[in-house]
Amino acid sequence: MGKGVIAKLQSLDRRLSEQLYIGDTRFEQALWPMFKMLEWSGHGVLWIGLAIFAFLAYPESAPFSLNLLAALLFDLCVVSVCKGLVRRSRPVYNRGDAITLFVDQFSFPSGHCTRAFMLVPFLSSSSTSDRDEAASLYWMLLAWALHVAASRLALGRHYLSDVLAGALIGLLQFQAFLLVIALPVHACFAARAAFPGATDL
Repeated sequence: MGKGVIAKLQSLDRRLSEQLYIGDTRFEQALWPMFKMLEWSGHGVLWIGLAIFAFLAYPESAPFSLNLLAALLFDLCVVSVCKGLVRRSRPVYNRGDAITLFVDQFSFPSGHCTRAFMLVPFLSSSSTSDRDEAASLYWMLLAWALHVAASRLALGRHYLSDVLAGALIGLLQFQAFLLVIALPVHACFAARAAFPGATDL
């Protein structure tokens, strides 16, 4: 009976996911560039690159940028382990996926979603000390994360369960990061001091 329920849930997951895929009609294809932009806005290469650039170019940002880099690398490790263990194939209608190296060829969970939903509380709590500004930023970032999640389904990159699991994992990752990984301010500035000429780049 348990296997039957799981099979039905998997079938429902695949059916709903395919319905959320934007497909190949002219109208649907007109939306493709917008979803591609959302896809790239949540890409790990972009965020890791920005964190490294901020760390090297702006010494005063070291506590923020180094913790951001640590959080992104933590996310990369968690997602890689999950994908490597589950090894779920991506939807058969997925096409035009630019970067699917190593375990990223697998579908569960959505790395874009883990990253985006981890960044929502990270960026909103780290960017300002004003409570009202942080709350406004939180809701704007949440809207972005939801759109990134929608892009994963619209482009056919993931199943619905990949996206939902990714969002949950991302929120849990932020809590784990705070408890275990977050670097103190003095350590961040000490690390930055090891690159004295980096601002000349």
